[in-house]
Amino acid sequence: MTEATLRDTVLKIGADANASAIAVAAYDFEHHTTWSLHPHRWFHAASTIKVPVLLAVYEAIAQGRFEPHSRVHVRNRFTSVVDGRPFRVPQGSDANAEVHAAIGRMLTVHELAEHMIVTSSNLATNLLLDLVGVEEARAALSRLHLGGIDLQRGVEDEAAGRPGSTTA
Repeated sequence: MTEATLRDTVLKIGADANASAIAVAAYDFEHHTTWSLHPHRWFHAASTIKVPVLLAVYEAIAQGRFEPHSRVHVRNRFTSVVDGRPFRVPQGSDANAEVHAAIGRMLTVHELAEHMIVTSSNLATNLLLDLVGVEEARAALSRLHLGGIDLQRGVEDEAAGRPGSTTA
């Protein structure tokens, strides 16, 4: 595939998805080549941490800590990394109503991962990050030699974003 064809294909995917913004950056480890489209486009961290969380989840699966079909209780109560107070993911700030509709029930790790990546569910992201653990997720990223990612907290942890907090 030529670079122009790849660019056109990615742009068509974005258009078909009615995406308001799209950016892609890829690195081929075998051939040491890169390709990007709008590489300097800024995205809110709520979206960009989802791929590192996915990597940490699947590394934990590879280690046998749980399986893709393991069931997770869907809840909307998390603990702030700053002050230990509870917080929730407001339904209005989540791109996926299905995960919110499942509160009180069970979804599989795979289902949550799919909602996190495909529909950008913040609630699914926090459930998976709680399952893996922030410190373990950070360690997984380190083991995978992925730099430039500073995973600190779950999505919508408002206390962590307040002025004077020590984590972002």
